[in-house]
Amino acid sequence: MGGPREKLVACGPAALSAAELIGLVWGLRRAGGGPPPDAGELLLRMDGLDGLSRAHPRELEGQPGVGPSRAASLAAAFELGRRALTDWPT
Repeated sequence: MGGPREKLVACGPAALSAAELIGLVWGLRRAGGGPPPDAGELLLRMDGLDGLSRAHPRELEGQPGVGPSRAASLAAAFELGRRALTDWPT
């Protein structure tokens, strides 16, 4: 089926794991050309998606492979999710 982008288009975002979604938010490559940090390992270190969603960007920056840009992208994605839930019609 291909990578996460193709899977998202073919099956919708609900078909992707949390790690795959984080990988898409971060992009496929680091600015220096290396692969992105392992989102699965980050989820383990941060006690899952709940812990990751509550982490301050500075805390995220302290994780291996996560710099200011990736920390900001992830924090922004979680905030968008929270706002979408708040605005969700009843």
